[in-house]
Amino acid sequence: MLKTIAVLVLLSTPAMASVENDVSALVQKMADEVIVKIVESNASPEVKIQAMRIIFDTYADMETVSRFVLGQHWRSADRETREQFVDVFTNSIVHTWTRRFLEFAQPAMVFRFDVTRTHTSPDGRDVFVTTLVGAGDQGNPVTIMWRFSNRAPFRLVDIIVEGVSMAMTYRNEYAAILSRNNGDIAHLMEEIRSKTPPPPPAARTRGGTTGTRTRAMPADVKLFQ
Repeated sequence: MLKTIAVLVLLSTPAMASVENDVSALVQKMADEVIVKIVESNASPEVKIQAMRIIFDTYADMETVSRFVLGQHWRSADRETREQFVDVFTNSIVHTWTRRFLEFAQPAMVFRFDVTRTHTSPDGRDVFVTTLVGAGDQGNPVTIMWRFSNRAPFRLVDIIVEGVSMAMTYRNEYAAILSRNNGDIAHLMEEIRSKTPPPPPAARTRGGTTGTRTRAMPADVKLFQ
C-alpha cells in the first residue's frame, strides 16, 4: 500500500513533467533526423536504409523489443542466437519503416509530423508521445504513439499506429511461426529474411514545399510488413 502511494506521489511531482518534456524532445529530434536523412534526402535507397538503421540503433532498445516478441523462446535461446535475432529483426523493421517514410519523399509533398500529447503510463514505467504523421494540410494524418521506457537513457520500445502495437503484432505473428516449427528460432529468422522488403526505389527529387498531396500512411498491420 505504501509503495503504491509512493509511486502515485512520484508521478505527480514536477519530475514527471520534466521526463515527459525530455522524451517529447527526443521524439522530435528523431523525427527531424528522419525528415533530413530519409524523407528530404537525395541519397540512394541503400544509404537511406543505413541512415535508418543508425536512427533505430540510437533511439530504440531493440534488444528489449526482441525479447518481448520472442516471449518464452528468448529465455531458451543462447547468446549467439539472441544477437542474431536482434540483428535480423532490426534489419527487417529498418527496411519496412524506410519504405513507409519514403512514401512522403515525393515532389511538392509536405511531410507533417506533429507532437500532440505526451503522458506517462499509470504505473510510471513508460512515457507515450502521441503524434500526427501525414502529408500536407489536407487528408487524414495517421496517429502514431511512440512508447519509450521511463528510465534513462530513454529508449523506444514500441510504435503504436492507430491503436495497433508493432511489438504485439510481431509477437503474435512470430509465436504462430514458432509454434508451427517446434520453436525453431533459426527457421523464424529465415522467414523474416525472406519477408524483408527489398531496398525502396529511388525517390524522385523533391520540387519544393508549396503544393500538397494527401497520400496518407496506411494505418493497419501492413505498416509493419
